[in-house]
Parts: sequence; C-alpha cells; structure tokens
Amino acid sequence: MLRIAIVGAAVAAAIGAVATGAYPEGGFVSRPWEFAFGTASACGPPAWYRVDGGESHALGGCAGWFGSSSASLTIGVGQELDLRVAANTTADDGSVLAPLWPVPQSSDSQVLTRFAIADGGVTTGFSALKPGSALLQVAATCQPSGSRGETTFGRCSVLAVHVIP
Repeated sequence: MLRIAIVGAAVAAAIGAVATGAYPEGGFVSRPWEFAFGTASACGPPAWYRVDGGESHALGGCAGWFGSSSASLTIGVGQELDLRVAANTTADDGSVLAPLWPVPQSSDSQVLTRFAIADGGVTTGFSALKPGSALLQVAATCQPSGSRGETTFGRCSVLAVHVIP
C-alpha cells in the first residue's frame, strides 16, 4: 500500500504541477495522479504506474529500492503507460525539486516508446506500439535476488510490460 508520508508529498507535487502548467499537452500523462491512502508509515514505494490515466499502482519496496524481479503488466497496442518516480518535494510551495531516480528507459523502444517527460522528470509517459515485451529500467538501488537485505546500485528492472494486439 502507498504510505501517507510519501504519497502526501507526491500528491502535493502533482497539484502544484497542474497549477503551474508543468504538464505537456495531450495524452494521459497530463492528468493529475490519484493515490489511494493506506496506513501511515515512513516507508513507501519508489515509483508508481498507471495505464491510460487510471488507478495508480505502487512499484518497488520499502525504503525506496526496487526488488530483484520487476512487477509485470499486460497492455494492448495503443495504450499509454505512465511511470512516476518518487521526488524530493521539500519546497514550501509543494513544487517538485528533483526526482529521486533518473528518467526510466524502455529496453525495446519499438514495443514501448517514451513519448513524454513531465514534472521535471518525475513522470514519464510510454506508448505501446506493437506486440512484444519490454522492461522499464532505471538506475537505482536494487535488492538482488537471494540477497539477505544487501542492496546494490545499478540498472533495476522496474516493470516488465507485455504488449498484446
């Protein structure tokens, strides 16, 4: 579940971005994010995704790192996928100062291609172009498979996307 501590800042950032016109024109990436609130905690996910501007889903684990295996999602050709990374939103006005992770990359841009970057790199929009599979990856803190709590910094698979006709 999303945690109030992290989510509150993300919601404030999204509201601030809409108010300042920071979203690009067109596509679902221009819609504000809506989050479901869970139990209050200092632990929260490092990223969220949504399909066609719909409900948001948490990615990664507690303490802001990604696990050894990414979540999996199936979408259709023509659908849009937005990925939002956690951000430092300590400005008094709630504006985004900097994303905590770099802009995600698609492992196969012929299947899933980036079409927009919004909120100073916090939100990235992808479009499903043809059937196939692609990994969304980011340079971040990962927890390797079989580790006993150890983490490493490297290219982490955030979301495995399977595109169907």
